Amino acid sequence: MNRYRAEEIAAMAHKDQVDLCGEPYILHPTAVAKAVRSYPDAEDIEPYVCLAWIHDVAEDTLYRIDPDELGEELILAYLSITRKKGEVYADYIWRLCDDPIASIVKLADLWHNLQPVRLECLPEAQQASLTRRYLAARNQIWLANRTEWWPEVLQGKQ
Repeated sequence: MNRYRAEEIAAMAHKDQVDLCGEPYILHPTAVAKAVRSYPDAEDIEPYVCLAWIHDVAEDTLYRIDPDELGEELILAYLSITRKKGEVYADYIWRLCDDPIASIVKLADLWHNLQPVRLECLPEAQQASLTRRYLAARNQIWLANRTEWWPEVLQGKQ
């Protein structure tokens, strides 16, 4: 799979979906894909960008991706970043830390979810709760992967 096919799948899968603020959902994977492009330590950024586009497809849509289309490296990352039904969130974060691609894409996902423009439409208590949860997840990934990478794309410019 290449980034163009991944973007196409995301567009089909998230068609007509909106986020909690009522914005087109596709803006989220678009931002995550843009953010992972700033990751400096990847020898090949393509799998990261592909996963960024499709990271929410299994959890948030009815669309199913053909595993043969993903390829071995991407399918492992896709399975890692997809939270299993009933899985405790902290356990999910620890599990995905075993995959370097999933870890970096999850950091970009958390980064985007923490942007003020994504949180401001929510009640203050929910904003605070999500912020605590996402920062704890970020810290878990940083600890497990011995990195403190955080997307710089758009940081402070929104």
